[in-house]
Amino acid sequence: MEQRIEQLRNAIAASADTDAALLLLREVGELLGFSETGVVYDVAGNRPLLDAGRQADLLGWPKEIVDRWSANGYCRQHPAYMRCRFSKMPFAVDNAAIWDDAPAPSRAQAQMRCDISELGLRTMLTVPVHLPLGHTAAINWIAREAVPTQAIIERYGHQLLAIGHSFMAARTPDYEAVFGDLAHLTDRQIDCLALLASGRTVQETGMLLAISEHTVRDHLRAICERLDAVSTTHAVALAAQLGIIDPVRH
Repeated sequence: MEQRIEQLRNAIAASADTDAALLLLREVGELLGFSETGVVYDVAGNRPLLDAGRQADLLGWPKEIVDRWSANGYCRQHPAYMRCRFSKMPFAVDNAAIWDDAPAPSRAQAQMRCDISELGLRTMLTVPVHLPLGHTAAINWIAREAVPTQAIIERYGHQLLAIGHSFMAARTPDYEAVFGDLAHLTDRQIDCLALLASGRTVQETGMLLAISEHTVRDHLRAICERLDAVSTTHAVALAAQLGIIDPVRH
């Protein structure tokens, strides 16, 4: 099994055709006991890798449900996709039990739960794939019955994570080529951003760096120009997404 999964990972990484790679992803899931496969490129933006009709045709999803999934922003509201933003390794959810402790659902969440129930989808194994610029993709394998997901994750979790990254690396733009020049900030400019991200004011930043408030503002203007940011807040967010500074935390 491990050898076959590794062969499929290599084939996915080498495939220049998205349709073929998706079918290989489905084969990986079938090996592990999952009947359905789905891919979302950006869980926060609710964007599937393919248009709704194409994914429905290729992977066998009912088009009307796929259309509702995209139109209603289900990816932003499903607990598994929320978890993707923080998880680094594959995880599994039970599509019935996951709602047990949830608050009263919104209209979209209520419809999503009806759609999931209608499809009979129970167990979902999700591989989060963290991409540049703050995007998080999700590779999903779903079954209509209970699947021993913990054993699968313990044995194949790292392989599945590698498969997710291989699939997305071959299908996403070269972010380094597009944004490489934007990352060339000076050490002092990065210090200013890091302090502002931690909640410091411009005045406090100047005091901590032993420079004037005017100089801090000059640095911030230069940063906004380099990152093509519309404001200091935007520059901090971009810098965190690019990995120039650590992600903002409470």
